[in-house]
Amino acid sequence: MIVSVREKYRTVSNGQLLKSEVVHGWRTEHWKMDIPHASYLTSVAAGEFDVVEEQDADHSKAFPVRYFVPKGWHTEEEIRHTFGKTPAMIRFYADRTGVAYPYPKYDQVVVEDFTWGGMENISATTLHPGAVVAKRSWADRDSDGLIAHELRPQEAQGAGHRLVQVYRADDIGAAGARALAKRL
Repeated sequence: MIVSVREKYRTVSNGQLLKSEVVHGWRTEHWKMDIPHASYLTSVAAGEFDVVEEQDADHSKAFPVRYFVPKGWHTEEEIRHTFGKTPAMIRFYADRTGVAYPYPKYDQVVVEDFTWGGMENISATTLHPGAVVAKRSWADRDSDGLIAHELRPQEAQGAGHRLVQVYRADDIGAAGARALAKRL
């Protein structure tokens, strides 16, 4: 996918960023996803973002785990607090399924006017603005269940088949994701 935006903006999409160049005030970025996936899991977001990056070592490979939040909406501390368990969740799923995270990176992108809690777009999950928890609310809520819920399909889709067998109703959806988040 090749995307052109005004120079001040960044793009986030599926797979790897192969090239980014600025010409006459426009930024053109080339994203490539080598792993086949359903078209509804394709995503591109563009905007001015505050970005927090970590490295995760999922068994044999290291890859970036990044959190993109619209510029100025939250502090770095709030972003890290909200998303900080993501690397542990990735390792949890890999340990439980025996399959390493299959993509070259994992981005979580908060966007304005997104009506659902999140969408598990391949390697670039899209999240509702309310996903980032302000410091004043830390004692009252978190987004761990949402983050785990959106991350879970990444493993199975990347492996090309279903990896997790559901045995009980509470293993499905948000309830199962909340249970995972509590274990971490």
